[in-house]
Amino acid sequence: MKPSCSSSSSSSACESTPRANSNCHKIKGPWTAEEDRVLTSLVEAHGPRNWALISRYVKGRSGKSCRLRWCNQLSPAVEHRAFSTREDEVILHAQARFGNRWATIARLLPGRTDNAVKNHWNATLKRRASQRRRFGAQDDPLTALTLAPPGLSDAVPDL
Repeated sequence: MKPSCSSSSSSSACESTPRANSNCHKIKGPWTAEEDRVLTSLVEAHGPRNWALISRYVKGRSGKSCRLRWCNQLSPAVEHRAFSTREDEVILHAQARFGNRWATIARLLPGRTDNAVKNHWNATLKRRASQRRRFGAQDDPLTALTLAPPGLSDAVPDL
């Protein structure tokens, strides 16, 4: 079984006291392919939980940075394909109901992260929702939309 993602995170000593430790040189910016390979092998060895331990072996990256990279990009549970029309409709209806509670909305879309849903909303769907409201388009409420755990296919009706 491949490790998925855990939301528990720990900060490294560098992160908690940046001025006290002048030897800390945190890398900011894009991850390299080599860093991705190292992170993936460390998660496979240690599991997706102890980010402070894992970050010790990824030079210049904090535990939080390692967790975010794994959870939003590298985890095998994350879908990297374009959003489908059905997913767009689920997001539009769920955002109308829950507001910008992206983690809640992402639970309705297996394989999608809260960050991916938020980015898709801001880049694509927000404008469509605004146009629907402006032109009085009928929003058919999804009364079956629930906070069901991932994997329950009947949590969202077919659109």
